[in-house]
Amino acid sequence: LGLEGMSCSSAKAAVNSLLTPPVHASTRVSAEGPAEPVELGAAEAVPKGGAEIFREHHVVVSRSEEGEYRAFSAVCTHRSCPLHKIKGTVSTCTCHGSRFDVTTGEVLQGPAVAPLTELDVSADGGRLVARPRPA
Repeated sequence: LGLEGMSCSSAKAAVNSLLTPPVHASTRVSAEGPAEPVELGAAEAVPKGGAEIFREHHVVVSRSEEGEYRAFSAVCTHRSCPLHKIKGTVSTCTCHGSRFDVTTGEVLQGPAVAPLTELDVSADGGRLVARPRPA
C-alpha cells in the first residue's frame, strides 16, 4: 500500500480512501428532492411506526403510530449520494456514513451537518404524493 513513513492520520486517510466507494457525478442527485409533485405509490406501503424509501423519486416517507406521514429528500446533504436502506427509522449514507433519522430528517452522525430537506406529502385517494414545500 505504500504506507511506510506516513503519519498515522495520513495512513488512515489513505486507507479510508480505498474503503470508501467513489462518488460519481451520475450517482449524485439533488438534495432538495423532486422539483414538482410526484406520485410515490400506495400509502399503505409505509407501515405505522416505520418508513419507506421510494428510490425512483429519491424520497423517504415515514408514518407515525397515529398515521401521520412526513416526507424528506432521500439524498444525503453531505455529498448528494442517494440513501438506499432504512434500519428501524435510521438511514445511513453508503458513500461516507452519515446517518439520518428519517422521521425528523435530523442528522444523527456526520460528516453531514444539514438535515434532510423536508417535503410536503399527502395521501390522496390512498396514494402518496410528495411535493416541494413552498418557499
